[in-house]
Amino acid sequence: MCVGDDFHTQIHVDSAGSSTLLSLVAASGGPDAGTVAYDWAFSGAVCEGLTTDPNPCDVVIDPGSVMLLSPTQGAINNSDVYLTMRGDRPVFVTLTLTVLTADGGVGVAASAQSVIPITLLDDAGTCPLTEL
Repeated sequence: MCVGDDFHTQIHVDSAGSSTLLSLVAASGGPDAGTVAYDWAFSGAVCEGLTTDPNPCDVVIDPGSVMLLSPTQGAINNSDVYLTMRGDRPVFVTLTLTVLTADGGVGVAASAQSVIPITLLDDAGTCPLTEL
């Protein structure tokens, strides 16, 4: 993301490769391993399409990535999320995974954090990043 993007570039964050097993080696859970619940959080003023969204927004979550619980409450709990950013600062992303056991209990919870960095414009004032 380049500085000053102003919500033009869509970003896809994806945790679909997450496993119900905690392991140093990638592994998939068995049929009785339970399900994974996802909970995303983003730094700054985050807009989710709610009537209570801040104005202005630093991060806008795509409506398809938000489960609207009411006009004032939503949940960003898909395995992947689409978003756009203002582009004036990096955005910190936190993903909390909770493994739910077959009987509905909580097996394991873990969090991971990352950052969506901001790249400065080149001497010509253009974004040096190429589209993927």
